[in-house]
Amino acid sequence: MSDNEFKPTTAPEVKVERLKFIISGKELTDEFPTRVTIILTVLGPKNIRVNLETTVTSRVIEPEL
Repeated sequence: MSDNEFKPTTAPEVKVERLKFIISGKELTDEFPTRVTIILTVLGPKNIRVNLETTVTSRVIEPEL
């Protein structure tokens, strides 16, 4: 298996309709830890649609310059 070989991350009957990453708090001067919001919509068997959203953040604020 090579490093550039494609490997599916979902079952064949699951279609990823939307995958979006929103990064906020990335500026050193905004005084907020960096956050990444992940938005995902999948369509499964029998046309069941699932919408997921989650946000992850660092526990450490970047030090001032």
